[in-house]
Amino acid sequence: MKKLIYLFVLTFLTACSNYGEKIEFNGTEVYYKDGVTKEQAEKLGVYLQAEGFTDGNRKSVQLVKDENTGNLTFRMVTSKGSAYNPQNETMFESFTRNLSQQFEQPVDFQLCDDSFETLRSFKASDVPALIEKGNLQVLYTKNVTEKQVQSLADFLTKDEKETAMTVQLDQRNDTLVYKMVVKAGYENNEAYTIVLKAYKDMMSKEIFNNQIVEAQMCDENMQTLKVIN
Repeated sequence: MKKLIYLFVLTFLTACSNYGEKIEFNGTEVYYKDGVTKEQAEKLGVYLQAEGFTDGNRKSVQLVKDENTGNLTFRMVTSKGSAYNPQNETMFESFTRNLSQQFEQPVDFQLCDDSFETLRSFKASDVPALIEKGNLQVLYTKNVTEKQVQSLADFLTKDEKETAMTVQLDQRNDTLVYKMVVKAGYENNEAYTIVLKAYKDMMSKEIFNNQIVEAQMCDENMQTLKVIN
């Protein structure tokens, strides 16, 4: 959340536009409209306060409801550069997931310009889900089953390793895609590549019924550094 704070464009919104009703939390204006209740807007404000988002600097956000899906949509102002920066992708997905957990319903996320015109959208239904087991975080898409994800989590923690690990499981056609966050430079380490290749072949045999598994080394933003077939 702290990184998200710095992506704001601190500016005054166009006064004549109808952004909805407004409540304020330590400098952050929370607008709400389109069927969103004051209680829901207050819940959002309290959450943003607890996360350190409302830091006294002027910010404007908006909570609306999609008339087609009925989903809540959280909207925030930022620059085009920040909205489309691939290094921010994981953070935006994480924020979408956390908001949905907070409201106990799908909450979509939109990045907007300083007139609340949408630059980019993140649908809650498209954001990878997350399970945690000890120091392991497993992100997974809707293309895989929870049984597959739990089997992977059990496999990765069977030796009770203390090292923190973040991975992601997806499926493309008939191939399972296993992504693993690695330290910078590991993608150039041939020995590590050999170990990971053996590891993904073991996953295929032991937990995925010999389904083809593709392994990918990724940076902390889940951007692919190296593919291991």
